[in-house]
Amino acid sequence: MLVVPNDRPGADLAFPDPEKVTLKWLFEHVPVKIWATIVLAPIPIAFSAGLASANLGFVQGLLSKPSVTSSTEFVSKAVAEKSTYVLGSGADAVDFNVLDVSVKRRIFKVEIGPAGGGRAIYEVPPNAPTVIPVGDRVYSLVVHDFAAAAIGQDIAVASFTLKRHP
Repeated sequence: MLVVPNDRPGADLAFPDPEKVTLKWLFEHVPVKIWATIVLAPIPIAFSAGLASANLGFVQGLLSKPSVTSSTEFVSKAVAEKSTYVLGSGADAVDFNVLDVSVKRRIFKVEIGPAGGGRAIYEVPPNAPTVIPVGDRVYSLVVHDFAAAAIGQDIAVASFTLKRHP
């Protein structure tokens, strides 16, 4: 016989010795209070972890990323792998497609070009400004840092700024 001590005297829980512990046996012999504790205990922990992570800068960048912005530039923005941005509007619009971000390999690969026009693929090393010509404008793309936002989802903090305009 298996005896589980309880904090109240004389209230020890006694379970018959099972030949085999199965889910059916557990449902029949384990009190509802213990099941409730097992099921409900992780909820406030997950909620607290979610609230704490919401204050991290790269998480805020992921949550607030627009698909279309009014500016053709951004500074220190968190960008996620496989995301697409349309920067600006009209004739000045720039398509910015993030193809690959890897914390482990320190890779940031992006496809950039005028909206609706030809695009070029760039692999940008960290902290090295890369010149990106788009039509008659010249931009600078800098990858400041990498971070793992979730399992299988890496992000980069990057700046895309206009350097020369005719």
